Amino acid sequence: MYIKVISHLILIIIIALIDIAFMSRLPLGLHRVHLFPIMLLFVFLLGNIRYSAWWVIGGSYFLELFSFGVYGLHFLGLGLALAAIYILFEQVMTNRSLYSIAFVSGVSVLLYNSSLFLEVYIGIQQRSISWPTFFTEQGVTILYSIAIATVLFYLINAATKRLRPVFLAQRGYKI
Repeated sequence: MYIKVISHLILIIIIALIDIAFMSRLPLGLHRVHLFPIMLLFVFLLGNIRYSAWWVIGGSYFLELFSFGVYGLHFLGLGLALAAIYILFEQVMTNRSLYSIAFVSGVSVLLYNSSLFLEVYIGIQQRSISWPTFFTEQGVTILYSIAIATVLFYLINAATKRLRPVFLAQRGYKI
């Protein structure tokens, strides 16, 4: 039990530090991609909602620790992302296939980035926002995030059988 808690804590710290230190320095629009909502999706799929909730609390704490913006927006963004992940996988999506993971990762990253945009919007007092540029950047960010989630899906799918379609397999249908 203690080993699992400590390993989750170490993974949360590593993902938060990679998100802050490494991803923010990448070129070609990759600096806008945040790994934490994508990892939150896979923690939900491989674990359950309780592990994901602890990841939201721990991850938002470490992300807030190293950011100098409005306090609580990382928690708001990760909380919204987890709520979207839970609702979409419990009410809308029928299995854990590639298209559903791509769609849910796009929605969760969009919600997380919207909370971070709120921080930027609150901080801007004299400049105006270029909405076409904003939507273009959001589209590029979502596409990069979907690509990262797709790569992670194939890597995790090769290592474990937890991401196989569950509803069709439980009813006895052949895939």
